[in-house]
Amino acid sequence: MILQKKSSVSYGCLNSGFYYTNALTDYILKTEADSEIVEYINGHEALDDVPMYVNYYYVKSENGKEFYVLDTVTSSVEKGGDAMSSIIGSITGAEATAMTADLFGGSSVPTAIFIYALDFDAKNKITDYLDDWNRMCEKEGGTQFTYKDAEGASKTITLTEKDKITYTDTVGLIITMVNTMIQMITIALIAFTALSLVVSTVMVGIITYVSVVERIKEIGILRAVGARKKDIKRLFNAETFIIGLAAGVVGILITYLLSLIVNLIVGALTGVFTIAALPIWQALVMVCISVALTLISGLIPAAAAAKKDPVVALRTE
Repeated sequence: MILQKKSSVSYGCLNSGFYYTNALTDYILKTEADSEIVEYINGHEALDDVPMYVNYYYVKSENGKEFYVLDTVTSSVEKGGDAMSSIIGSITGAEATAMTADLFGGSSVPTAIFIYALDFDAKNKITDYLDDWNRMCEKEGGTQFTYKDAEGASKTITLTEKDKITYTDTVGLIITMVNTMIQMITIALIAFTALSLVVSTVMVGIITYVSVVERIKEIGILRAVGARKKDIKRLFNAETFIIGLAAGVVGILITYLLSLIVNLIVGALTGVFTIAALPIWQALVMVCISVALTLISGLIPAAAAAKKDPVVALRTE
């Protein structure tokens, strides 16, 4: 059966291509096996006892014209051979090249099966089963496989490479692409976050150093009343610890508040109220990171404050 699309027909925004309904598919499946060309080929196949193939020949004539020639042959003729090429060349004076050879005819045996899983667990079970089947087919020497037919009789077959099942996991491909995009976005966000952490660390160090410069006289008084160098260092380290802890806690509180607002807005629009979430353990890790970074940024200013001469510090206005 040969179908040709009317050039004036379109379907919504799909203004090109070939479209067909389920009814047309059912009609083709019912009628193609009884078509004249299939009966002709099946008749020759029964006589020759071999399947029939069709070779596609690309032909380029002397005047530059290009066209294709179909040559129906049986499997006793080597697929992709040059027999038809020689015949075409002798008649037209053109060069002919065999392109491919495919099984040609009608059959009620399905060539593909579409499986629609109810959920992701069912999809994973299906793909795992197919993978196990293909692994059995790949074993050297084949694998004995026993099954029961529709009548309950046990049958044993040997699985080889030709019994492998080729499948396309459409949902898996989509999930892989989405995960790849999410990973790319996550990496970009991590890079920007790392940059902001470096900038904030430098700023905390600058603020601590400014605090040391402005409190030189206070440092001199503390040293004069008996404070040791390590006591001065501990004082500024404690201040940076408090700054880091307060900044981390405030940031986490703001994050939880914004997450609540975002979830309410997105939930009202889509029905999903958990789009933004921050686990407690991640919040604690972030607070610890904030404290650690501020302590690191305050080490140099604290060491500089501890090295101040008490006499010089007391004379500083």
